[in-house]
Amino acid sequence: MAQSRSLIRGAAIGVVGGVLVFAAALLIGLVSSGSRPVFLVGAIAGAVFAFIPGGDRRFEAAGVLVIGVGGVVSGLISGWGWLEYSAVLGSVLAVGWLFTGERLPNDHWAWFRWGGVLLLLLVYVLLPQVIDGGTLGHDEAAYAVKAKSWLDGTPETGWAPHRATGMSVYGYLVLAAGGAEPGLRMIGLVSVLGLAAGVWALGRRLANPRVGALAAVAVVAGPSMLRRATEYLSDLPAATLLVLCMVVVWKEFGDRDRPTYRLLWLLPLSWAAFYLRYQSILSLALIALVMVVLWWRKIRERPGPVLAVAVVGLLGLIPHAVEAMQLTGKPWGILTFTGEIAERAYVGEGIFDYLSLLIWPLAGFIGPIAVVAALGGVVAYWRDSLMRERFLFLLVPAVLQVLALGLLSHGEARFVFFPLALIVVAGVMAADRWISEGRTAVAPVAWGLAILLIGSMGLSAGTVRRAVENRALVNLPMELAAIEVRSQAGSETCGVLTTFTPQVTYYSECSSLPYLAGEDPGTAVALLEGPKRFMVLVEDGRRQPEGDDLDGLVALTAGPPVTIPGALDSYVYLFAD
Repeated sequence: MAQSRSLIRGAAIGVVGGVLVFAAALLIGLVSSGSRPVFLVGAIAGAVFAFIPGGDRRFEAAGVLVIGVGGVVSGLISGWGWLEYSAVLGSVLAVGWLFTGERLPNDHWAWFRWGGVLLLLLVYVLLPQVIDGGTLGHDEAAYAVKAKSWLDGTPETGWAPHRATGMSVYGYLVLAAGGAEPGLRMIGLVSVLGLAAGVWALGRRLANPRVGALAAVAVVAGPSMLRRATEYLSDLPAATLLVLCMVVVWKEFGDRDRPTYRLLWLLPLSWAAFYLRYQSILSLALIALVMVVLWWRKIRERPGPVLAVAVVGLLGLIPHAVEAMQLTGKPWGILTFTGEIAERAYVGEGIFDYLSLLIWPLAGFIGPIAVVAALGGVVAYWRDSLMRERFLFLLVPAVLQVLALGLLSHGEARFVFFPLALIVVAGVMAADRWISEGRTAVAPVAWGLAILLIGSMGLSAGTVRRAVENRALVNLPMELAAIEVRSQAGSETCGVLTTFTPQVTYYSECSSLPYLAGEDPGTAVALLEGPKRFMVLVEDGRRQPEGDDLDGLVALTAGPPVTIPGALDSYVYLFAD
């Protein structure tokens, strides 16, 4: 019986080794796509591996070799692929691990070091995607046109007041230093590493370094998170700063009897989060709410630091209020404008969107498990006042933000990076507590989650590569068309009718206006600036003129378009004088 158990355990170790090799191949780019069932099987094998007690090493090695031989046989019969290579190499590594010792690092800092290695692998994955990311996308270009207008006086069409000025300030600094798309997108890569560091610090303070390290890797292992780390967008930078705000709040209230004036560190963090993404005001309000609810007694005993943060914090919003008055006539006009342009088909659409995103895009395999673990932790430790305080601190702002956004707008993964980070920390904290209490049923689950986590990182890396390649193919036609417009316009002022207003504005330095369905063609052309007026269309582009609308616009052009071939063709029409 013991020999049979050893054989099964060895086979499980071989499967785990193969899955880890396959995940590593995905991470470093040796293979571009993966199979999710591979990692599910690996997680199950990992659970079996953790559950079955150790036995005869010889039979365990035999079980490992069964997996390796299976890989060889599969390769000889159906051809060698990465699954076969992974099974063989994973078995070899597993046998070596068996006979050199199975002891995993137990000290907390060892987990931190391994987490650091995984994050360095992510930098290796993401840096080429940042450098070779291609043409700016719609939202990226919307921030960039504002920065370019400050620098060179070019038009800023495609920019709108709801886009926080902090991102354009960053863009101005990059462009003024001679940078281009890679420099603009570097903020995403720096932010995802900063988010990992912030989550590690939060988990370490709330529990221990092990929780911090595991939560940090789990948060950034999702495909949406890694994809946004290759873009010039505000979501990740703002989420990073908000997590750091949570670290400061816990340090001053959770770890102390009374807050100190070190709470003033909230000011630069919260200002930066707000000016990078105006929607951060909701998160900051929820952080303030949970701070007051949980620690009202401490605030009442020493109100000075909180009052200082509140008063000086409001003073820091004066520049925004002035800008809002100039643009909208109201000091809160930009914030209400942001709410007014939110898209939703029905009230609560976003909640259903987030539930569907949770299965894979938002947080890989770990998202749903983190939610269940976090809620389970609340139930299991509600009577423990210290644990209850920790769970409420994390989950109240997270859940309320998801509900608020879900009711107000449609759901996108990038809108909820901050609450996702808090939920993952809560889930890992609950799991760590269960394991530390010696609950044997949790051990196999923990091993399974470890394999799923590494698998998520590998699959996410492959997803990011494909997403960046597709993004570059889709956006390139707009850049090529814009360059053609600039070439034809020469030094003259120009205007462009196009669906892709920010991108065409940025690359052509012409003002641009969107096409409006049903608009009179003559009126649309008359609204364009300059003596040189163009229309840019892209193959399969959305919201472009069709049918009679297109025929009416084409009738006003000076001749056939310049066709720019590519994966998607683009067409540049010059309107007649």
